[in-house]
Amino acid sequence: MIFKMKDYKKYSISYLWICVTFIWASLISSAVWSWGSLLSFYGYHPLANNLHRLYALAVIFLLWMTGILYYLTVKKKSILSETAAADIEPTQPDIATDTDTEHFFAKHKVKLGNKKKGLFLIMQLGEANPSPLIPQIIRLAPCGQLIASEFDRRGQAGWAEFTSAIYAECCSTIRSADQKLSALWTDLISQCARRITTLPVNSLIITTDYATITNEQQWQNVQAAIMDMTKQLHHRLGYVPPVYFLLKDAQTISGFSEYFQSVSDLQNHALLGITIPVTAKIDAAAYEAMLARGFKTLQKDIEAQIAEKLNRFSGQHEPHALFWFPARFADFLNQYKQRLEQLALFLSGIGGLPPRAAAIACCTTDHVRFLKSFLLYVHNDTATAEHIAAIRQRRRKRRTGLVLASLLIIGLSAGVWTYIFWQSREYLAAFSAKLSATDAALSDMNKHPQKSFSLTSVVTPLLMTRQLMDEQNTNLLRRMAVGSDLRRSLIETHDQLADKYLLPQIVQQLETELRITGTNYSSRNHLFDALALYLSLAGRLVLSEQDLQQLTQNVFKTLGQDYAQNDQMMREIKDLFRAGRVPIRPDNALIEQAQLQLTDLSQASRALYLLEQYSQAAGLSPWQASEIIGPDADDIISFRRPETSQYRIPGLYTKSGFDTIIIPRFSDAIQSVIKTEKVWSKIRPADPSTLAQDVLTTYSTHFYQRWTEYLLNISINPPEVTVVSNQQGMQIRGTYKAPLLKLLSNIAEQTALIPFDTKVSSDLELANNRSSWKDKLPFASLRAFLKNNKTTGTELPLSDQLFSILSGIEKLQARLDTADSTSDGSADLETKLLEQYRRLQELTPELPFPLRPWMEQFSENAKPTLGTAIKKSLGNLWDKQNYGICKMLTTNRYPFQQNTSDEIALEDFTRLFGPDGIFAHFTNEALQPYVDTKSLPWRWRKSSARFLNKASLDMFEKADLIRRSFFQADQKMPSFTVKIRAQKLPDNIAIAIMQIGDTSVSASAQQNDTVSVSGPVSNNENSSKVLIFTDKWHEIASADGPWSLFRLLDQGKVTQITDGQYRVSFAAQGKSVSFLLDFSALYPAYNKALLETFRCTTLN
Repeated sequence: MIFKMKDYKKYSISYLWICVTFIWASLISSAVWSWGSLLSFYGYHPLANNLHRLYALAVIFLLWMTGILYYLTVKKKSILSETAAADIEPTQPDIATDTDTEHFFAKHKVKLGNKKKGLFLIMQLGEANPSPLIPQIIRLAPCGQLIASEFDRRGQAGWAEFTSAIYAECCSTIRSADQKLSALWTDLISQCARRITTLPVNSLIITTDYATITNEQQWQNVQAAIMDMTKQLHHRLGYVPPVYFLLKDAQTISGFSEYFQSVSDLQNHALLGITIPVTAKIDAAAYEAMLARGFKTLQKDIEAQIAEKLNRFSGQHEPHALFWFPARFADFLNQYKQRLEQLALFLSGIGGLPPRAAAIACCTTDHVRFLKSFLLYVHNDTATAEHIAAIRQRRRKRRTGLVLASLLIIGLSAGVWTYIFWQSREYLAAFSAKLSATDAALSDMNKHPQKSFSLTSVVTPLLMTRQLMDEQNTNLLRRMAVGSDLRRSLIETHDQLADKYLLPQIVQQLETELRITGTNYSSRNHLFDALALYLSLAGRLVLSEQDLQQLTQNVFKTLGQDYAQNDQMMREIKDLFRAGRVPIRPDNALIEQAQLQLTDLSQASRALYLLEQYSQAAGLSPWQASEIIGPDADDIISFRRPETSQYRIPGLYTKSGFDTIIIPRFSDAIQSVIKTEKVWSKIRPADPSTLAQDVLTTYSTHFYQRWTEYLLNISINPPEVTVVSNQQGMQIRGTYKAPLLKLLSNIAEQTALIPFDTKVSSDLELANNRSSWKDKLPFASLRAFLKNNKTTGTELPLSDQLFSILSGIEKLQARLDTADSTSDGSADLETKLLEQYRRLQELTPELPFPLRPWMEQFSENAKPTLGTAIKKSLGNLWDKQNYGICKMLTTNRYPFQQNTSDEIALEDFTRLFGPDGIFAHFTNEALQPYVDTKSLPWRWRKSSARFLNKASLDMFEKADLIRRSFFQADQKMPSFTVKIRAQKLPDNIAIAIMQIGDTSVSASAQQNDTVSVSGPVSNNENSSKVLIFTDKWHEIASADGPWSLFRLLDQGKVTQITDGQYRVSFAAQGKSVSFLLDFSALYPAYNKALLETFRCTTLN
C-alpha cells in the first residue's frame, strides 16, 4: 500500500481552516453583540438603535457556520475517508532495473525520516562488489547514516577496499587462531557502538563468506571473534542485541547452525537469532508462491502474537522499516520452522506489519518483483484490513471530539462576555443615576442662590461622583474593554457641572465667611490661605495636572482678576496643591477656624465613605478595594507630599500654637495592619470590611491617633522576652524591656482614655451604617479582657488567672535567684515553676490579641532552659530515690542475667514492677506529663523530646510490659499460668514426666495429658525436672528455686511456634522427648528477650 500524503495534507489543511474560521467568526459575533448592548443603553453610536438586528445577525451567522462545519465533518465523510479507502489499493511498482532503485525507495519511504525508534547495524564483510542496495537501505533506516556516511566518503571502490581489509583481517585472525579481533575490526565496532549509545539497537546483521571455515578450530575462532564483538557492544550499549548471520549456501548453513546451536554460551547471550541463506538469482514466481506457502504455515502458530503486536501499535507508532531477506523457504521450511517463527516475531516487532509498512530488500540487486508480491500479500491480509478499519474509527472519533470541544469553548466564551457586559450595564446605570442626582442638587443651588449651603453639601456629592469616574473607570471600566471615548464623555459632562456650579459656590461661601470674620475681601493673604485650605480638601482628590491648570484659571476669572497679570500667584497655588500641604500661621484666626472646621468635617469618615462607594461599585470588600488602589489610596485620607512617604496634617491645638503631627500614610497604615494580621492572625474582625473602617475610625479622632500608633507599634514589635540561666544552668529568670505586668496595666489605662461617648458626625454614621460601631473598634476583645468580665461557672476571670500565673512565675524566679542550687528547696521551687508554666501553656489559647502571641513567645523562649530544669528535676527524683535500688536488685540476678546462680526474690520483683512498685509510681506521678504512653513504642512529647534521652524511655516502657506480663489482674505477687502437654513419645521411651513443684505432666504410648501449671512459686526449695523411663528411670533435666520452670526451659531447646506458644525438647544419652507449652495471654510471661535486655539507667 502506498499512502497519498499530498491528499491527506490537502484535506487536513481544509479541515483546520474550517475550525479556525468558525472560532474566529464566533468571537467576532460575540464582540459585536456585546458592544451593541453597551452602545444601545447609552445611545452613543448610530448602530445602537439596531441592537436587536445586530444580535439576530450574529446568531444567524453562528448557526450558519455550525451547519457548514457539521455538513463537512459528518455528512461529507468522503473528504477525509475516501482517501484512506483509496490507500489500501496496492500501488504496483514498475521498477525492474537497478538504475531505478533510488527512485523506488524514495517513493516508498513514508515517514521514515523522522522516526528514530531503532537501529540496524549492518556490517557486510568480504564482498568484493557490494550490492548498490546496501547504501539505499542504510539511508532509509533510522540512524543508519553512520555507515552510509562512511560509504559516501570512501566511494564504492573505497568501501569495497575497506570491507575487504576487514575481511582479510578476520581471515587472518581465524587462521592464526588468535582469540582477539584485530585493531581495525575493534575500531569499527567501537566507533559504531560509541555513536549509537543514545538509541536502542534492534539487531546486528552480519554478511560474509564462511567457505574458508573447514575445521573445528576455525569454528572456535569465529565463535571467539563474535563473542569479543558482542562484548564490545555490551560495553557500549549495556545489552547484547540479536545477531543475524546471512549465509550463501545450504552446506555452510548446516555446519554453522549445528555448531552454534551446541554452544550454550552463545544461546545464553542471545547471539544466534536466525541464519538465512542468500541465493545469487531470484525466480519471482517461485518466490511469490514460496512466500505465500511459508506464511500460511506460520500463521497457525503465530497468529495470536502478530495480532497482539498490531493491537499494541494501533496506529500510534508508525513503522519505520521492514527488513526482509529472501530465502528458499520451501526447502528449509520443516528444518527451520522454529527459526521462521522467530523471524516472523522479528518482523512484527520492528514494523508491526501495519498497512503503511515500507518493505526494503537486502543483499541482492533484483528483488523488486519480490517486493511487489510481498506488498500485495500484506495488503490482502485480513488482519491488515481490520487494522485499517480501526484507524478510520479512531479518526472519526477524534474529529467528533474536536467539533464538540470547539462548540463548548465558544459557548463558554459567549457566556463570559454576556456576564461581563451585563454587569457593566448595571454599574453604569447606577452611576448615571448618581450623576443625575448631583446635577439636580447643583441646579437647585443655582436656582436658589439666596439659600445658605454649607461647603460640605456642595463638595461631598460632587467629589463622590468625580472620584467614582476618575478611580473606578480607570480600574474597572478599562478592564471591561469599555472605550476611552465613553469615559471621556462622562468626565467632560462632570467638568461642565463643576465649572458651572462648584467654583461660584466656593467663592460665595468664602465671601460669606470672610465677612463674618471681619476680614477685608481684598486681603490677598487671607484669601490665599482660605482658598488654599478649602481647595486642598476639594481638589486634591480629583485634580490631575490638566485639571489643576484649568481650575486655577477658572478661580482667577471668577474672582475678577486677569490670569495673565497674576501668573506668579497662579504658580504658587499650583505648587501648593502639588506639595499637598498648607502654610501654618499661628497668628491667623481664619486658619484656626478653618482648622476646627476640618476636624468637624472628619476627613477620615469622608474617605471611608468614598472607599465604601468604590468597593460597592466594584463588587469588592473595602479591604480588597484598598489593596487594589495601592499607593493612590493616600489621596483619600489627606494631603499628598510626593517627595516623602508621610503626611503632614494640622494637629492638636495647644497654648503654644499649632503642633504638626506626622502620622503614617493611609496606605502605610493599611499595610501595617495587614502585616500585623499576617503575623499574629488575630486583629481582623469577623467582617473583613470592618478592618478598614476601624483603621479610618481610629484616625478620625485625635485621641485615637496617638493610641493607635502606640498599639500598632507594640503589636508589630512585642516586648522582648528572654529566659536565661545562671552559671550552674539550673535557675530561670526573665529579662524584659518593660515588666510585663506593668505593661498590661499601662494598656488598661490607655484603653480607659478612649472617648467611647464622642459624638460621631453624620458622615461617619453614614459610612459605618451600623449602631454598634463602638464594639468594632480595634482591640475590643482586649478591652473586654482587661475589664475583668466574669466567665461562666465558678472559675476566676481570665485576666485574674493570667496575672496570678505571671505573678507566681516572677516570685519563683526571684526566689530561685537567691536559693542554693544543690538544696532540696531549689528542686521544690523548680517543680513549682514547671507547674506554673504548664498552667500558662494551657491558658494561652484563650487569651486575646496581642496577649496570646506574647505568651507563646514567652513560653517558646523559655523551652531550652525549662528543658534543662525538667531533666534535672526528673533526674534528681529518679537517681536519688530509685536508681540505686533498681540497680542493686537486677544486676547479676536471674532472669535479667543468664548464667548466674543468684535470682531476684519475688518480693523484690514485686517491689520493682508491681502495680504499686517503683516504676509504676514514678511513671504515674512524675513521668506522665512528658510521655505519650498511648503510642507504640512510647515516645516523649514534642515539648520534652529535645532534652530527655530515648534510652531512659525504653527502660520505663519495658518495665511497664513486665508489669503487664506478671501482674495481669493487679495481683500483689507475680503469677502466670501455662498449659503443658507432652508430644508423641519415641519407641525407645515408655513414659515421660515433667514435674513443676507438686504438679506433674506425664505421657505414655496410651495417654498424653494436658495440665495447667501456675507459677512462679514463692519457695526457694521449689524444683522442676524432666524424667523418662526406658528400662529404668532417667533424669535428663532439673532446676530449683522460684524461677525453676524458666531455668528448666533454658536447659532444653526452645522453639517458638506462635506468640506465647513454644516447643521444648530435652535430649540425653541418645534419647529425646518434647513438650508443648502454651503461655497464651495478651502479654505472655515467658519473654526472654524482654527480661534479658532490661537494664536500669539514669535520667541525667
